[in-house]
Amino acid sequence: MGNGATRSLERVAAAMGELESAPVEFQATCDVAQGGVLLALPALLAAGLLRHTPEFYQLPNGFYGIESIFLLLGLMALARIRSLEQLRYQAPGEWGKLLGLDRIPEVRTLRAKLKLLCLEMGQAMRWNAELAKERMDSPVCITEARANCRVTMWPANVCTCGRRPITGSIGHRRSPDGSPYPGQG
Repeated sequence: MGNGATRSLERVAAAMGELESAPVEFQATCDVAQGGVLLALPALLAAGLLRHTPEFYQLPNGFYGIESIFLLLGLMALARIRSLEQLRYQAPGEWGKLLGLDRIPEVRTLRAKLKLLCLEMGQAMRWNAELAKERMDSPVCITEARANCRVTMWPANVCTCGRRPITGSIGHRRSPDGSPYPGQG
């Protein structure tokens, strides 16, 4: 165990196979590098980053569980870290604070975990399809923000404008070339 590992009892339990995964525990701290990516964490979770992962993905017992791996990948994308190799040059303790752990996994550990997650062909496509189906079936309310010419979609239970929610079952959502998305007929 290195100097940066502060959760040594959990690491020992994980090494012995007694811990399914270390719980994510955020600590109060100051001046965390790349800390701004945490502002997008609620959006990642609302978009379903962790919603169906236990149904589609499993990892053996260890310190880094499925939630921490998916969170790390999501935060890497937000921080514009484009490859696992680039993660080698980031401070593991600082990124561990972003994940609610003491440090992030080494790149070789992360590669091994990703290899286990990618064993079954088409698994990511089924996970993505489930998230897309859920998103398309959820009622939304569209409000226009005229100042910046954007259309914002809000969940119907959050919207207070009194307008009728638009459901995803209506075939109005189209791809950039004008054809309907798969499954919308």
